Amino acid sequence: MQTLVAYALDAGASRPGRVAEGLGRVEAWYEPLWGSTPRRHQAVHGHLGLVLWADPADQSRWPAWVERAGTTVATLHSPPGHERLLGGVRLAEAPLALAAHLRRNPADVSRLTPAWVLAELDTVAGRLTLVTDGLGLGRLHEVRTAEGVFWSNRPVAALRFAGAQAEPDVQAWRRMAACDWAMGDRTPYQGVSVVPAGTQVTADARGVRRGHQDVLTGLRERRRDPLTTSSLAGTADALAETASAVAATWPGTPVLSLSGGRDSRLVVAAFLAAGRPVTLKTYGAEGGEAETARRLVDLLPHPVEHEVTTPAAERSQPRRTGALARARRWHDVTEGLRPSIYLRSNAPKRLLRHDPPLICGVGGEFGHAPGYPDDVERLEGLPLERRLDGFARALQAKITLPRGLAPHALDAATQQIRAVLDHAAGRGVIDAKALDWFYADERLRRWGMAGESAGRVMPLLVSEFVSAAFGLTTAQSRASALHGALIERLVPAWTAVPYYSATLGQRQRVRQQRLWEESDADLLDELVQQPHDWGDAFDVPRVQGIWSRARAGKAGPRDELLLQRVVWRAAFADHLAAVNGMATPVRPQVALQTARPAPAPPAGRTPRRSPVVLLATWANDVPLARRLARTDLGRRVRRWLGA
Repeated sequence: MQTLVAYALDAGASRPGRVAEGLGRVEAWYEPLWGSTPRRHQAVHGHLGLVLWADPADQSRWPAWVERAGTTVATLHSPPGHERLLGGVRLAEAPLALAAHLRRNPADVSRLTPAWVLAELDTVAGRLTLVTDGLGLGRLHEVRTAEGVFWSNRPVAALRFAGAQAEPDVQAWRRMAACDWAMGDRTPYQGVSVVPAGTQVTADARGVRRGHQDVLTGLRERRRDPLTTSSLAGTADALAETASAVAATWPGTPVLSLSGGRDSRLVVAAFLAAGRPVTLKTYGAEGGEAETARRLVDLLPHPVEHEVTTPAAERSQPRRTGALARARRWHDVTEGLRPSIYLRSNAPKRLLRHDPPLICGVGGEFGHAPGYPDDVERLEGLPLERRLDGFARALQAKITLPRGLAPHALDAATQQIRAVLDHAAGRGVIDAKALDWFYADERLRRWGMAGESAGRVMPLLVSEFVSAAFGLTTAQSRASALHGALIERLVPAWTAVPYYSATLGQRQRVRQQRLWEESDADLLDELVQQPHDWGDAFDVPRVQGIWSRARAGKAGPRDELLLQRVVWRAAFADHLAAVNGMATPVRPQVALQTARPAPAPPAGRTPRRSPVVLLATWANDVPLARRLARTDLGRRVRRWLGA
């Protein structure tokens, strides 16, 4: 639930009450989302300021807010690896020491494991400094207005504090229609940009300026043969150090997921090799992942607590709200930064936090090439321009939808794909590792949820592992050679157990309610026919045709992905209306029963339309009318009138 705001006001904007007004707007929005009452920390120096709302019950020993002798440091998350830079500094003093160290040695940002953000206000020097981690997972957003520059880990907080109007970013939503994230440094909100990875922002009497560390290039250039004995020893030691850092930062026994795959196995192996007690959890089917995980635990020389949750072979989706209400709730909680695939599930009631920490295998993908096309070796043999074209086509086929997009939406995504590959080539990455570069520079930092909530730890993003993964050949990556060699070093007995790979027949069959079966499918009918809030990025006639086939039970999985993105975009308009109306976000609603399909009207009869829906149609640019038509009252009126 951590929410940070920092600002550098222009001289004319430093009027009495200006900051208090901004704080009031932020708190009015987030009060229902914080759940518990957070503690507000605040430091001000003239036109500069730093504010952090933090959960007083957070168990992390890394202090989120520290003040000493005119210097204040706020930290989002806790940066593993600080021990390398600070030695034996006590955790209570570590944020101050780390902020000072990074000001003197900005390149050392690469030695800290993402995700984190550090903010320092020095009232003696009259300086505000903000630092993002080397891969940009920690999330820091920037808004510039006539009153100054504002930063926050949450876009709505930045807009609300700045008093700026929330509008959709057209280019970002075109890209989101194509590939489900905003890409580059854009966000779904116009005028809200992402502060890039490895950036140090400084604001003082001279203005606002940026410094940048190209951490990804540095990790690539540090690579050497990753499978030699000395290289493996260094990587294994770094993973063990991260395990020790978790034990030092959080009380209690960490809970780790153990699946049948590569990444979780490597993370657990690192903790076990470091001698750290753990609790293991596995979610999977008997005869599949559960069996693989049990085999791994049985091979350990000492008992480890292991909990297995096995799903039923058939289960139904739990009762939930309609799709539009669900999408709106997701936008209020995650501010448009989650992909639309989350429309399948209910949004959380509050901003997320993880206590005890969530320790996961994010970053392991660098070592086993999940994004490589089958013909990657052939592509590597082509001349450079044709090779990059081939990589771009492979990425486009993997991440963009095949139909239903407006041409300019597809162009917006493909141009960004090629721009990232060209950037990688300019840094000397011209083999298949350019695909890993794209994953790091684009998908990981923008798609992933690493910076969304406190308490996530990702040991496989330690710099030694990422650098080693970039040193693999294409064949070694495809064979998961780094994972295998490290596991053999950390827990040798586990190398005899193959990684679990589910076939279609082995996967658990879960009855997912389809979008066209939702309780508000009649509202979706109208939404699809009224493309005001979503039509820019989509091929409207194609979408309408796909929806008609879906209502007839003839749509496929990729059709549903397209329709999910349409609903996601349309619901964002209602989210913006609430943000701009200075209203509180939508609160959780009582789950609705799944509606039965409405009977078709007799031939030749035109269905009646309720006054609520007619009003929404007539005033298509008035969000209030659209929201009214989607309320429980609106639905009751529609049923009463037979609409």
